[in-house]
Amino acid sequence: MSSNTPLPFPNGGLNCYMCGPENPQGLKMQFYRTGDNEISARITPPDHWTGWDGLVHGGLQCALMDEVTAWAAAVLTDQPSFFTLSIEVKYRRPVRTGQELHIVGRLMDHKASKSRIQGLIMNDAGVVLVEALARILHVTPQKFDEIIDSAP
Repeated sequence: MSSNTPLPFPNGGLNCYMCGPENPQGLKMQFYRTGDNEISARITPPDHWTGWDGLVHGGLQCALMDEVTAWAAAVLTDQPSFFTLSIEVKYRRPVRTGQELHIVGRLMDHKASKSRIQGLIMNDAGVVLVEALARILHVTPQKFDEIIDSAP
């Protein structure tokens, strides 16, 4: 199940830095369904994403993993109200700026209120550069709103 049509933007988050279509400084990432349990995006990190000379800053790599695992949780579980409980990021190889990257989110397992989502950053040769595992807590829309509204 692969699609050339971008996944529809979910409710809320229109100003999200990573994917929000209304953020003038944002990345406006678009995600695609690339399998029954997989979504993906492509992005070419610009030079100003540099941490160490010519390499993508690790925090930005982590942000890409957070974004793709969140999208995977929302799309692949049909439970769009959730929170990321944790994300573990493993930096396998250096990630250079200026190269197109393939960002992948895969549903590893889903049981009622919890999911585990794998995130990957790969180069065009399919080499895994970064790997992540996100643990997701699914909640009702009402509980989601209650938690968001209680934020200080």
